[in-house]
Amino acid sequence: MQKFKLISSDIVYENPRFKIRKDNLIWPDGSPGEFFLIEREPSVLIIAEQDGKLLIEEQYRYPIDSLTIEFPAGALNSGETPEEAARRELLEETGYAASELKSFGFMHTVGELKLYLFTARGLSRVTEPQLEASEIGLTSRWIPVAEFRKMIADRTITRSSTLAAWALYCAIPLLIQSSQIRNTEPAPSES
Repeated sequence: MQKFKLISSDIVYENPRFKIRKDNLIWPDGSPGEFFLIEREPSVLIIAEQDGKLLIEEQYRYPIDSLTIEFPAGALNSGETPEEAARRELLEETGYAASELKSFGFMHTVGELKLYLFTARGLSRVTEPQLEASEIGLTSRWIPVAEFRKMIADRTITRSSTLAAWALYCAIPLLIQSSQIRNTEPAPSES
């Protein structure tokens, strides 16, 4: 695999939430190029499930001028572990605390942002949501899993991180089962 050669890097924009970095480089074919990257803290996403229902949020998203339906999520604060961030985000955005929080991996999203994935169970409402200014109007509610699936099918849910996390969440039992099947098959006999 041929790689590009980095010539220089400069931060071209910065605010408290993210930076935009411009890399000047040489592409593998020898031509000069530029690549822009968004640098920011990793984030977490939480799939909270209880009694056959999922905890979802409705939130206005300025870039698309529309309400979205998504799972609770947010960025890690400096020095915070992904699990600490998941517990904090769940509590801040929904008012719920989880007695059981489990990681089920991570993925990379837009701009190569690392998104840690968690499931939450044993949920209880312990406070009112503590929303940031950009989250004003965010509401959360429980919906049956079947309704959530219907909302995916009819394109009511379009948020890529929610869709990808749900796909992975649903695939894991199949992957585990497939792995167990492969691991229990007898080894081919040697002749």
